[in-house]
Amino acid sequence: MPFQWVWVYVIPMSEPLRKLAEPVDASFDFAETWGGTSWASARSAGKSIRSDAFIPGGLHITVGVINMRVALDGFGQMELQGPSLSAYVIPENGILARAEVGAGPSRSFGLHIPTEKLHDADHPFRSVVTHLQKQHLVAVSGNSAKQYTNLASAIIPPKDPVSKKLLYEARGLEVLAALMRNLAGDAKPVHPQTRLRNAVMTRDFIEAHLRDAMSLADMSAMVGISLRTMSEHFKLVFEETLGAYITRRRLEEALRRLVDGNPVAQVAYEFGYQPTAFSTAFKRQFGFPPSTAAKTI
Repeated sequence: MPFQWVWVYVIPMSEPLRKLAEPVDASFDFAETWGGTSWASARSAGKSIRSDAFIPGGLHITVGVINMRVALDGFGQMELQGPSLSAYVIPENGILARAEVGAGPSRSFGLHIPTEKLHDADHPFRSVVTHLQKQHLVAVSGNSAKQYTNLASAIIPPKDPVSKKLLYEARGLEVLAALMRNLAGDAKPVHPQTRLRNAVMTRDFIEAHLRDAMSLADMSAMVGISLRTMSEHFKLVFEETLGAYITRRRLEEALRRLVDGNPVAQVAYEFGYQPTAFSTAFKRQFGFPPSTAAKTI
């Protein structure tokens, strides 16, 4: 499914935010609230782009009508489709995010509160941080998030700065209430750390058993993760299906064996292939037959 929108929304400073918005034709407005920044954005871009951004430490919450995939260093990937609500706490030193941005319209409202401001026991968002220390990230989209569409609607800011601040704070409190309902169990959370751990565990198992013939169901049983979860988490983290990864890595190792001078038939059997099928798969992968590998590489 092509991505319609991604916007890395978590840069709280106005000038970096503006520079980030320009390449994707985004308009935005912001106000300083609760010791951090609340912002509203709308955009419509005619072509897909990729973008990187540094995410500062603290609490990040956003609602939007979006299609988004963003990879967070140490958190794994997050994917949202349509009406969406997400929240997470970034370590104090910040992390890097890599996003994929596609053509299409979008709108969103979000806020960032720096780590040091959340130490205040009376801060209205402190309770959210307590929940997210256990859950790391909450992300819900699609039908489950349709009720949040209005929270991403456009804000027409008044010229009076005091009124503008109150308007943004009011919207922020609505978003907080929506998030707290989700934390109470109204939506299914996404746990990127668990997803990342499952994907890495699966990859390590594959690497240790490249020469072993087994089905994905057998692999699932050995790893201790359901086949569906194992497949979904692996693809989300490594952006490659289990089958494609296994085939590629077996053929890469087979190539190394061929370059070392081992016979084609022997290498084919080592990696679970009949020689004819091995030659076909090998040539499809590398563009030359296995019989010429030693001379080609």
